[in-house]
Amino acid sequence: MNTSTKFRLGLLGFTAAVALAGCFGADNVASPGEGVLIGGGTGSSSSSSSSTSGVAATSCPTGTDNIGVITLAGGAQARNCQLPNTITGSLTLAKLDGVIYSVSGRVNIGEDMGPNVNAPIAGARKGVLTIEPGVTVFGSAGLDYIAVQRGSQIFAEGTAANPIVFTSKNNVTGASTSNSIGEWGGLVLLGRAPSNSCATDAVPSNLDGFNTCGASFEAVAGLNFGGNSLADNSGTLKYVQVRYTGYQVDVGKELNGITFAGVGAGTTVDYVQVYNSSDDGVEFFGGAVNAKHLVLVGNDDEQFDTDNTWSGSVQWMIALQAARSTAGSFGFEMSCNKGGNGGIRSMCPTSAAVNTGTLRPFSYPKVSNATIIMKNTANTQALKLDTGTGLLLMNSIIRTTSPTSNCLQVQDNNTVIAQVAFRSVMGICGGIASVSVQTGSSNTGQTLPTVAEAQALWNTGNITRVSSVTSVLLPTVTNNSIGTTTTLTNDIINGATENAVAVTDPTIINDAANNNLGFFTKPTYIGAVKDASDTWYKGWTCGMGTGEKSCQ
Repeated sequence: MNTSTKFRLGLLGFTAAVALAGCFGADNVASPGEGVLIGGGTGSSSSSSSSTSGVAATSCPTGTDNIGVITLAGGAQARNCQLPNTITGSLTLAKLDGVIYSVSGRVNIGEDMGPNVNAPIAGARKGVLTIEPGVTVFGSAGLDYIAVQRGSQIFAEGTAANPIVFTSKNNVTGASTSNSIGEWGGLVLLGRAPSNSCATDAVPSNLDGFNTCGASFEAVAGLNFGGNSLADNSGTLKYVQVRYTGYQVDVGKELNGITFAGVGAGTTVDYVQVYNSSDDGVEFFGGAVNAKHLVLVGNDDEQFDTDNTWSGSVQWMIALQAARSTAGSFGFEMSCNKGGNGGIRSMCPTSAAVNTGTLRPFSYPKVSNATIIMKNTANTQALKLDTGTGLLLMNSIIRTTSPTSNCLQVQDNNTVIAQVAFRSVMGICGGIASVSVQTGSSNTGQTLPTVAEAQALWNTGNITRVSSVTSVLLPTVTNNSIGTTTTLTNDIINGATENAVAVTDPTIINDAANNNLGFFTKPTYIGAVKDASDTWYKGWTCGMGTGEKSCQ
C-alpha cells in the first residue's frame, strides 16, 4: 500500500455510491442490473468456459436474479445470474452450462454477528456461500465486491482442473488486457480473530478483552472485523483465481485482490492466485489465518501486505511484480500499527515477546519457500518492514531489478528491535538493507535506525525461541547470502545456484502458540519452485508464461 494511507480499503456502501457518482463519474458506482451485455473483445478468455455449448441457459438457479444474457469472449452466450445483496442461510452457486454469476454493489454473506464467538449479536443471521468448481463470478464496477461478514462463511473450493474464477465483466467479455487493473472490487473476508485496533494502549488481559478491539474499514458501517477467536473459521478458498480487482474509489482508497481482516486460523486458504489488482494482491489486517500455495502476479502495489498484528504462516508463495509498478510498490510490505485503522503500539513489542512469552496477538508473520521477484526499475527494495512488525522469513529467494538495489528497507527504530529473523534466504540484490523513517500520526515518536541495525536483522536477527510456549530455539546458523549471481529461469524456477542453498526446517515452529500445528512441511529446496518438473503453480492459474492459460 501507499505509505500515505496504509489501511485504504475505503469501502463505501450503496448510499455513498450515489454521492460518488457526482464526484467521480458513473463508472465508479456499483453496477445496476446488467440486462443484455455484448462482448467487447475478440480474444479468448479462460473464463468463457461458463458456456461449453455456447448457448445461454433459459433460467437462473433459485436464489439468484435473472439479469439477461451476456455474450462472452469468443461469441458464446451465458445467462447472467446475479447474487442478492445479502445472503442469509445457505446459497450454492452450481456449475451449470450456459450460466455465469455476477455481483452488483456490495454482496454481504451474512450479517455482522459481532466480535464474540460465544455471544453473537442478537438477531444477526449467518450466511454460507458455497461455490462449485469451474464457476465464474464477475463484477462490473469498482463497488461490486463480496464481503464475508463476521460469523459467516464462504466455501469456494475449485479443483486443479476446474478452478473458481472471480473476475471483471471486461475480462469475461474479452475487453481486458495484460495491463488491465482495477475493473471491479474484490473479496473481503471479515473474521473474529484479534487485531490491535483497540481504543486504548492497554493490552487486554485475555482474549475476551479483544472484543472491544474491532475496527471497520474506513469507518464504513457494516464492515467490521476482529474479536476473541484465534481459531475463527471464515470458510475455504482453494483453487481460486481473483483477477483485475482493486478499484480506486477515492484518493488513496482501493480494494485489494483479497482482504483478510481479523480472519482466524480455522479458515483454509490453499492454491489461490491474485492477478492484476490495482492495489495489493492480498492484505492481512490482524488475525491468524494461514495460507499455502499463493500465486501473486502483476498486482500494482504490494504483492503481499500485512498489518495490525497478523500472526499467520505461509508456505510456497510466488510474488511476481509487474514492470509497470511504480515507486513505493514493494514485494512485501509489513506493518504492526499504521494507517487509518490505528493499532496500539504496546502490541508491537520487542523480541522479548516471542523469546519470553506474551499474550498474543502481536505481529509475527512466518513465511517459508517464497520467491519474491521485483520487476520495476523505480523501486529499490523488495521488502519493507515498519512500525515494529515481526517477520520470520525462511527458505526464500529475493530478487531486485537493479543489481545495486537492496533486499530490505527498515522504516523505523521499533522494527530493528522487533521479532525479525532470516534463515536460508538468498538475496539476489546489490546490498542488504536501507533505512528510512515512517511518517504519519500513528507513527509519532519513531526515529531513523542505522543501516548497521537494519543489516543486523539479516545477519543474525532477534528471534531466539520460535514461539512463546516452547524451548525450541531458532538455529543460529543463518545460511543467508547476498549477491547478484542467479540461475533462475522464467523468473521463478530454481537452478543449480538456488538449489545449492541449505534449507532451514520450518516444522520447528509448528505449535499451538503460532496457530499453525502441522502447517509447515520440511522442504528440500529454497524458493517456491524447485525445477522445471515442479508444477504445483500450473494448470489452475492463468498468465504464468508460454503454454499456460491466458488470463485474457
